[in-house]
Amino acid sequence: MFSLDGRKMMWVWHPEASGGVEAIVQRALRFGVTALAFKHDDGGHPFSDSQSTFGLFPAEIERYRDVCRWCGIKFGLWGYHYGRDWKAETTMVFRANILGADFYIVDWEAEFERAMMTESVLQAYLLACIAACGPQPSRPVEMALYHAPLAQPSFHTPWQYQMFQYAFDGMMPQIYHGAMELPLDMALDMSYRDYANYNLMRKPIYPIGQAYDIPAGDITAWGTRATSIYGAKGLGWWDMETATDDMMRAINRVPLEEENMRRVNGTHPDFQDRTKWEVGTHGINCRSGFGLLATDRRVVLDLHLTPVIPIKAAPVVTARDGGDCAYADQFDEVSGYRKNVTAYMHSNPDGAVLFDVQGGAVWVELVGILEAG
Repeated sequence: MFSLDGRKMMWVWHPEASGGVEAIVQRALRFGVTALAFKHDDGGHPFSDSQSTFGLFPAEIERYRDVCRWCGIKFGLWGYHYGRDWKAETTMVFRANILGADFYIVDWEAEFERAMMTESVLQAYLLACIAACGPQPSRPVEMALYHAPLAQPSFHTPWQYQMFQYAFDGMMPQIYHGAMELPLDMALDMSYRDYANYNLMRKPIYPIGQAYDIPAGDITAWGTRATSIYGAKGLGWWDMETATDDMMRAINRVPLEEENMRRVNGTHPDFQDRTKWEVGTHGINCRSGFGLLATDRRVVLDLHLTPVIPIKAAPVVTARDGGDCAYADQFDEVSGYRKNVTAYMHSNPDGAVLFDVQGGAVWVELVGILEAG
């Protein structure tokens, strides 16, 4: 099941305004975003407005899903739920599951809070959401289910937060400190104090930050504080449409737990910029690139590849290690193009790990090292 641990996620409201799926995915990859959530429904109906028709066409949603998946990005859908026609809204959760989303987010705010006046009605709604996420013939795993409420339950209806957090896989609270008119540290502190007070910490909390109408430096400071002080293992931002490149660079600078694991010499200098691998065999020279000793043999490489042309005949990249060039791992559209690969360096002076590229060229987006020994 999908987890946001170690991931940065962007919400997408009007994908057409962000250039369509290819432009969105390339921008995400450029700035270290590895999960995307597209607006799918509103009030129990497929979403469309004057700026977007994305939610109306299942085939287009599936195309977005495929492009994201081919490029190693987790594909999510979200809907705004009002609670007035909750049976229709849970039908939209089921539709998202049928369309193959890795995760679905229920965005519930003041309207939902007012409509759901009894615990029994909310319980029926939550159970219907859970049932809608079950395995399907075409996808044997459950779709992950998250909720995205307003930041501070003490200003709203705490028992609703408690029921959501108990039933769902985790919470993505909207801690938009600028919109809250609070300093970023105070917004996080007040929110997390509520989560502790109302017993909401037993399931994951992946806070959503603001990527509009604030300085880019605030974005990095907010995200860094959320991870280092409050222990957030994954983060999201609203939204791709409004985030400038400066804001996206600020998001990219936020360290997550996965990135903190890397050794100081953990990014290969030859792969700081995109490197293109054509079909054939390629090597990553580990000893000189990472400054390893001749006695360092086992490595854990943090690798991120993306297809140059994301098509159904997607590339397959096989990692080989050791003096006998034994199989180490494989990257493809099913298992994903972002992996940690354990390999034994090839027995040449540079300690190369070899990669066989078949079916199409790939971009090498990142080569990092997590461990050596």
